[in-house]
Amino acid sequence: MNQQQFEALLDRLGSDLNTWPEADARAARDLLASSADAAAALAAASAVARHLEGRRQHRAPHGLAARIVAAAATPRGRLGSPLERLLEQLLNPPWRPALLALLPLALGFVIGLQQADPADQTLPDELLTLAFDDGLYRSDLYLELNDEQP
Repeated sequence: MNQQQFEALLDRLGSDLNTWPEADARAARDLLASSADAAAALAAASAVARHLEGRRQHRAPHGLAARIVAAAATPRGRLGSPLERLLEQLLNPPWRPALLALLPLALGFVIGLQQADPADQTLPDELLTLAFDDGLYRSDLYLELNDEQP
């Protein structure tokens, strides 16, 4: 066993060599007899284990296991009508960002429709003249084209 394998086993199996499989524990003891680095790694792992031992006194709240089992046993579709199930599916987390992104778009569309006045679509003659008078349009060319057509 080398140092890297020993440290990997320390991370996986813990610092108590008595709980390790016999072959691994024997190889670890042989390495500890010859390597100061392995002894330092074992001492550090033992210190971490002692530090964490006092912190493992946390207990789950009373009835947590029963609530988890009850929640797992209940079907997801608790709502009855198809409309309520559709709303539940639409409002689940994967759709929320898309709905939130579409909200400003819809709001802008509604505001734009309210701002547009169909009676106020007058374009001044000057603007039409500027838009269509780019030097290519000549009245004599227009007349020639009209004369050629039957």
